[in-house]
Amino acid sequence: MPLSSDIAQWAARVSFDDLPADVVTATRFRVLDVIGLALAGADTPFGRSVRGAAVAMSSPGPCRVFGTRDSLNVTLAAFANGAFSQALEYDDTHNESIVHMSSPSVAAALAIADTSTISGRDLMTAIAVGNEISCRVGSVAPGQFHRRGFHPSGLFATFGVAYLAGRLLRLDADAMARAAGICGSFASGILECWVDGTQTKFLHPGWSAQSGIASAFLAAAGTTGPAEVFATTSRLARERSLPTRDQGLHLRPGVVAPMPLVFVEFRVGNGVRRAPYALAEQPVQRDRRLQRHYIHST
Repeated sequence: MPLSSDIAQWAARVSFDDLPADVVTATRFRVLDVIGLALAGADTPFGRSVRGAAVAMSSPGPCRVFGTRDSLNVTLAAFANGAFSQALEYDDTHNESIVHMSSPSVAAALAIADTSTISGRDLMTAIAVGNEISCRVGSVAPGQFHRRGFHPSGLFATFGVAYLAGRLLRLDADAMARAAGICGSFASGILECWVDGTQTKFLHPGWSAQSGIASAFLAAAGTTGPAEVFATTSRLARERSLPTRDQGLHLRPGVVAPMPLVFVEFRVGNGVRRAPYALAEQPVQRDRRLQRHYIHST
């Protein structure tokens, strides 16, 4: 059985009652966290530019754009809210995969929830499922995508959102697997913006949210995608990517950012925080050399 189908069967059958209590609690906090970050990010220059583009691309729809009075179609609302939540670099990160899993999942789930009636239990389950899959798939080669200049959140959260959207749209396992195959063509994201300080990294959670939703709608309409989208049937990939209750949930070791820095800068930020007050009170400029070194080292 292809790995995409194997994961789809799990994603289709897991229920709210299967989720450990601490995961339910953490998922609720992650929803609140992402909403708060999106509200804050919407009022940044980056957020205002994203809002302007989203409004220009979408006619009015049922889905709310956080921090504004706009309501757009489901994909553009998810895109805007996911991007807003990254604007301040405070959204959570999974330690091993270095995937920002909650911002795309929550943005996508809440946008879909604005289009139909979805219970709170179903919403929490879908977000937990989406986060779990994003973390599992991204953990196949920990740290290696960053080192080669790719952003795991853009690459792997798209898959989590595709399965999440499949659950909320009530797709069966076959259709979910098709959605995973389709979203493999949408998964993308490079980190060249770390070199020059531009903003494209902040777009990736929004792009993942939008692309995962689009993949699920396409699969529901009958569009097909490659069953072997994960391009491997190795034992390692199956063990690390397929969620089971016996293995525990990978999303548990996710951290909420303690400061507005990318994950690989946390050590530097902690050093500044622990420095003597006279030093810490001086203006500190982000050193792009650290990020450039991390991308191009192997």
